[in-house]
Amino acid sequence: MDSEQRIRDIITTCLSEISKEGAFTDATPQNHLYTSTLHHLQTQSPQSLSHATALHEHTHETLHTLPYNLIPPQDRTQYTHATILKACAQLLCNDLPAAFQTVDIGLVMVGSHPILHALITSLEDLMGDRDYTYLGTQFPKLSDPEPTITHPAPIIKAPSVLTFQTYLNQNKPILIQGAVEWPALHLWQNPSYIAQQAGNRTVPIEIGKDYTEREWTQGFVKVGEWLEEVVKGRGGYLAQYDLFAHVPQLRRDILVPDYCFVDDNDSDDGRDVLLHAWFGPKGTISPLHHDPYQNLFAQIVGTKFIVLYPPDANVYPHDTDLLRNTSQVDVEHVDSSKFPGLEGRLECVVRPGEMLFIPKGWWHYVRALSTSLSVSFWF
Repeated sequence: MDSEQRIRDIITTCLSEISKEGAFTDATPQNHLYTSTLHHLQTQSPQSLSHATALHEHTHETLHTLPYNLIPPQDRTQYTHATILKACAQLLCNDLPAAFQTVDIGLVMVGSHPILHALITSLEDLMGDRDYTYLGTQFPKLSDPEPTITHPAPIIKAPSVLTFQTYLNQNKPILIQGAVEWPALHLWQNPSYIAQQAGNRTVPIEIGKDYTEREWTQGFVKVGEWLEEVVKGRGGYLAQYDLFAHVPQLRRDILVPDYCFVDDNDSDDGRDVLLHAWFGPKGTISPLHHDPYQNLFAQIVGTKFIVLYPPDANVYPHDTDLLRNTSQVDVEHVDSSKFPGLEGRLECVVRPGEMLFIPKGWWHYVRALSTSLSVSFWF
């Protein structure tokens, strides 16, 4: 089958699938744009792209009217369908790279969706493989000196689930050694391998020292292009992103630790384990903050320096709602006259194959001592 026929088949399948979900009705203000876009696509009209773009922009703006967790499911579905229609229009204009990026950013914006995943898979097949061997077989070895550990976190070697539960019940951090034996521990040391799995994919990255700084911002980048910077010791920070829902090929290289399923008598029944990737060059920082989940933080590539304080420590959080879970203290250069009374500090360096258990509510600061890739499991 030639590529033109495959593109026509992809468009036909997409239009059929979104019609089953009925996201746009007569009651929705975007319905006119939707029906006109559908008509132009079905007739293969060159006007389909302008109509689809207008619909996509309209639904994209709707996503930004409320905090993400308050956006009605209908609005997310409408944006998803508008994304699919825009990608189909771009395919009709023979702009495969643009269609691919449209779908990929759609996945970033709304998360996993079966039609988007099926479409991105079809488009990947059309684009074919690219040779990324020029990236080399290892990340930069250059590393900052390890800080002197004066308040070490407890260390334990591959504890049983029952032993781990005692630490969880006591709400105590623990550095776990020898419990990570995943394919990723070997495969992800190779930037060419990661690029081969995800090079065409678009992901969000953070740009700037950390999210408390005024110049901090975010952007989208293709993984292959971003890795070209990372192997040179540069590039932004892919932080707290579910890369594994976005790129299922990489999900196969890791396992959810059994420790995540220990009952802490505080978790909601049926709560899913939330996976996030933390990937970037030397020097990336997450300022002292706390999260509302238990956290198993697994180190795969490089090393990270981590400082922890207990939930009841006076760490001088910011007084704005947006940063209320983040401390004002620079924990590597504490100004004791400005921030007195910091107590309960623990420290560690997390190396490949190790996991740090960070109990819910514990404050933690993270700095990459080298190019680093970590996976957090929130449960």
